[in-house]
Amino acid sequence: DFRIMNDSYILHTNHILSDKLRSNNMKSVMHEDSYMRYASAQERLVRMLENENVDVKMVYDVLGKHHNEQIDLCKHMDFNYEFKISTLFTLIYELSPVGQSKLYLSIGQPCKEELHEIDILNLLN
Repeated sequence: DFRIMNDSYILHTNHILSDKLRSNNMKSVMHEDSYMRYASAQERLVRMLENENVDVKMVYDVLGKHHNEQIDLCKHMDFNYEFKISTLFTLIYELSPVGQSKLYLSIGQPCKEELHEIDILNLLN
């Protein structure tokens, strides 16, 4: 089950959005931080898409910015969180016509690490 929010981007979360898959007690096992970060990411992406032609670097920069500990998308174990939360990796898919889509990956926090393009077609061969 999945849900398309709009035709410009797909946003991944650490919590389940589907009513079909979510159990009644799902909120109790997921930290509120995940919901706040999802809303923050959605708001930032919508704002970017309204004003500019968005590229991968712009999205990556948004993922690595630190504005407010509660809603930062980039997380570090050294910040004073109630739960030990840290960004382990970042994936960005640039969805294009078949054969032209691109995958970008960084290991670690996006504020510190470089983004690398992964050749999807060679991964599948």
